[in-house]
Amino acid sequence: MPVARDYAPDELVQLLREKGPKLLTAYYRPDPDLHALVHEAVEGNAFRAFQKLSPKPSDTFRAWAKARLSFSAMFDLGAVASAEEYDAIVEGHIRNLNQHWQKVYQVELGQGLSRKIVNMLLNRVMCSSEIKPEERARVLPFLHVPHDEYTLSAIRLAAASGKYGAHVDIPKKPSVKFLTSDDNYAPLQMIFRGVAAEAGVPPICIDLLAWANESAE
Repeated sequence: MPVARDYAPDELVQLLREKGPKLLTAYYRPDPDLHALVHEAVEGNAFRAFQKLSPKPSDTFRAWAKARLSFSAMFDLGAVASAEEYDAIVEGHIRNLNQHWQKVYQVELGQGLSRKIVNMLLNRVMCSSEIKPEERARVLPFLHVPHDEYTLSAIRLAAASGKYGAHVDIPKKPSVKFLTSDDNYAPLQMIFRGVAAEAGVPPICIDLLAWANESAE
């Protein structure tokens, strides 16, 4: 497992320039098994707040995802041509997942958690062979960076600097409430995009760098 660490903004930008393209190539290798990608996308511990529910929450999520990501849905994902179109797809999946969760369990999943796991799901299924290489290259810059201890540690100093369009004070050990806050979401995504733009790589490279083994060295 990597170790969550802070990067000076200039260091982060330089590392993204040096390692970002290779991290993208290594992670987004085409994979023909969409169901396996769905299973890998979100680990069971993401649902630890719901661990006493039956049926098992991770199974419910994976079944929903497999049904949701039909051939036409994957076609639409590959056809995305703008950040606005991609955001609309994300929001549609979030609404549908929340409705499904409420129907199955009669409790709310929560907007912040549903947003995080939908982002994790879409980021992973972009590896699917159902998406053509040229489509993947076009859509990757639109992917959202999931909020977790690793990704937020990576941008903590950049967020505090105010250089990237927003000023956010990220705690050293961000709580679940902070990680899933809708109020923090847009400003933090703005910072991810600003840092990535300076490095000339898609924002998702920050996630890949933060989780890479070498980032803990």
